[in-house]
Amino acid sequence: MRAAQKHPTIITLEPLFELAQKRVCQTPGDSLGRLCDQSCGPSPLSRIAHHTTPVLAGKYLDRMNEIMLRGLLAIVNDMDNDGTVDLNAWLRHAVTIASINATYGTLNPFKRRHIEDTFWKLQRNMSLLLANIVPWLIAPKAWNARKDLCAALKNYFDLGGHEDGSELIAMRYSSFLGAGLTHEEIAYSEIPLVVGLLTNTVPAAFWVHFELLSRPKLLG
Repeated sequence: MRAAQKHPTIITLEPLFELAQKRVCQTPGDSLGRLCDQSCGPSPLSRIAHHTTPVLAGKYLDRMNEIMLRGLLAIVNDMDNDGTVDLNAWLRHAVTIASINATYGTLNPFKRRHIEDTFWKLQRNMSLLLANIVPWLIAPKAWNARKDLCAALKNYFDLGGHEDGSELIAMRYSSFLGAGLTHEEIAYSEIPLVVGLLTNTVPAAFWVHFELLSRPKLLG
């Protein structure tokens, strides 16, 4: 780690960006080449990564947090006080909807429960896609789930849903479009972002609530 910190201009994440774009996003060769082109400096993929921090800070982050909290409040208020709640399933749905609404705006496809479930089906089998060994054969569930999810995201971009989304989505959309990607290719390129938004947040939320609810003294 110390060696990496002493050589920040030598250590690069470019190979990882390209690997994820190729295996997770299935970006075609020509488009992949443009996204990874370093002939004029950092590649478009690298610039997107560096431009992510500014649009997830300050007033932009405040706006996303406000939207997310309003969404969570609505979900909590809709709870059935008399029934039994599957804590993991409820938190997964609540975090998914609130996070995606705050990021992608009112036209996001995750408002359809089928699309939400499709993402989690994809997430459970993501490692098989990363292996990239005839994935349509060894990981048909993940392959088809990604196809369905990306079709919904393509429709989102076709309808201009990104215009009501966060600054993060506006930046990513303009960057990918500037690199010559089609709406379908941009939709596939959103998979890593959605994975990053949800995959760690949901289990973290579950264990925080589990620890709190299992300690009566903390609730008293």
